[in-house]
Parts: sequence; structure tokens; C-alpha cells
Amino acid sequence: MPEVAAPLLRWGIVLVVLFLAEFGLRMAMNLTIIEEPVLYRNESIDGKVRTFVEDFVPERLPGTRVLIVGSSIAATNIDPETMTREMEEVAGGEYVAYNLGMYGARFPDHKFVANWAHNRWPYDKLVIVLEPWSFRYGEMGVRDRMGKLRHEDWLMRNSALFSLRSQIEFWDENRDNRLRGIIDLDNRPTLFGWNRTIHPPPFQEIPEELAEINARAIINFGEDPPKPFQPDLELPIALRDWANKRGIPVYWVLSPQRPELEQFMPEEYTHEARREMARILADARNNYLLDLIDMETSGRITTDHFFDSTHLNGLGALILSEELGRRFGRLLLEDM
Repeated sequence: MPEVAAPLLRWGIVLVVLFLAEFGLRMAMNLTIIEEPVLYRNESIDGKVRTFVEDFVPERLPGTRVLIVGSSIAATNIDPETMTREMEEVAGGEYVAYNLGMYGARFPDHKFVANWAHNRWPYDKLVIVLEPWSFRYGEMGVRDRMGKLRHEDWLMRNSALFSLRSQIEFWDENRDNRLRGIIDLDNRPTLFGWNRTIHPPPFQEIPEELAEINARAIINFGEDPPKPFQPDLELPIALRDWANKRGIPVYWVLSPQRPELEQFMPEEYTHEARREMARILADARNNYLLDLIDMETSGRITTDHFFDSTHLNGLGALILSEELGRRFGRLLLEDM
């Protein structure tokens, strides 16, 4: 009898400890002892993936399929519903899009996301937001988060303890800790995967100071002396080649930025440098350039439409999405 009781007692103690830990953690979260910034970064991935797999794909919406990838600039600046509505008005036909832009994602993340989504929802067109921060080294854990097994996903959703455990990651030398807290994203994506910037700006509204902080996030301080991350075009070219092998047209998007940012940007990432990169990438069969930088210089997008130096607020995102849809539609008409 003692031989049987001892293991049962140990398991009983383990269950009690787990219960108390779960209860204590939920209380701490309710009292905001565990702050949201610790949790939301990975939830911005998990929520999008869950919405895509459980809600969006089962809907089997009709129309030409469009996938949007990129970092948080793609995630916050492009509303797929608004974009596709404008495409339909200009070009006719039916379109449906999903925004799988991921917080802090780099080009290796973009490629993984594009392949992962295509295996589940074979899309017809790929939209890539080309921006400097995607050239930083390393990956942002997208591969690990999107490869979770079903039982792990269930535990993450139903247990505060497992959820917190899954959120805690050690930041290695390839990850830029300035990403934490720079922008606060809405954790609840729409059915079309759009994350919106709904919170107040992260810093006092001094555009020059904010622009300098944003520009410094492209500097690799692991080097001596610190230098900008180099724009390695082999990374986006690999993604372009992956799409071209599958017959998927690629649309490279340049998003507007606050005017103050330009003076602080490394030479490799000025407006003209970005445009040149985009021209090189679009100079291939079934590749196109959608340059929206002129929305800033023409006054279509103003300082009032920005959340920080690069991410638009809700109104700015809708304006940009409308214009992107119109220009996208005109390109489609030209190909008909």
C-alpha cells in the first residue's frame, strides 16, 4: 500500500502546485501585475494564425486570393477589406485578402509565412511591404510560433500558466531589444488579419525625437563601431524566386513615412535607396512596384495620420489602403 500511495501523493502535490500557480497567475494578470507588454508580442502572431486557420480559411470566401506579408508596418498600415473593395471597383471581379504581416518580422520570417500560408490557402497574388527594418539579422520566432502542435495551442489558449510560459523567450544576439515597447499593437486581428494601431503614440509627440529613435532601430550596436544593418537583397530575392516558381505574381509596396524620419535614416535606406531596391526587385517577370511614398509628399497622407514615424493610425491606414487598392486595380487592368 505505501508503494502505491507515495506516487499518488507526489502527483497530488504536483497538481496542487499547478493549481495554485494557475490561480495566482490569473490573479496577477487581473491585477495587472503581469503587464500586457510581456504577453502581447507573441499573441500578435498566435491570434493571427488562429484567425487564419479557424475562421478565415473555413469561410472559403470567393474571388482572387491575395496574401499580404511584412512586418508591423504591413500589419497596421494595410486593411485588406478596404484594399480589395477598391480593387474591385477599379478592375472588376472579386478579390479576397488576408494580412499576415507580423510584428518585428524579418525577410526569413516573410518567406516562411508565405510558404506556410500557401500550403493552407493557395493564394494567387503576394503583396510584400518593403521596409528597412526587415533587413535586420535573425528571425523573430515566427517559425516556432506557427509550428505549434494542436495540444500546445490548446494549452496556450486555456491555461494562463502555459500561456505565460510560451510568451517568455530569451532574446539572443540576433534580436533587437528596441523592438520591445516601440509600438503597441491590437492583439485581436480582424477576420482578414488586420492589426490596428489603436493606442496613443508610445512617446511624447516630438516628431524629431521619435524619428531618431525609430531610425536607430536599424543600427546594429553589436558591431564596433555600430553600423546600419546592410540591405542584403538576396533575402527578398529568395522570396521573389519562391513565388515565381509557383507562378505567383509579387507586388512590392513602399509605404510612406513621416518627413522627419528621412534626415535620420542611414544612407542605405533613404527614400531613393528604397526606391532603387524596389525597382531591382520589381525588374523581373510577374513582379510589380506600388510606390506609395508620394502620398506623403503630395499631402494625401499627413503628420496627423501617423502613429509614430512609420506606422499609420486607423484613419491613415484606411486612406493608404484605399489608394493601394486603386493602384493595384490599375495594374490589374493593364495586365488584362
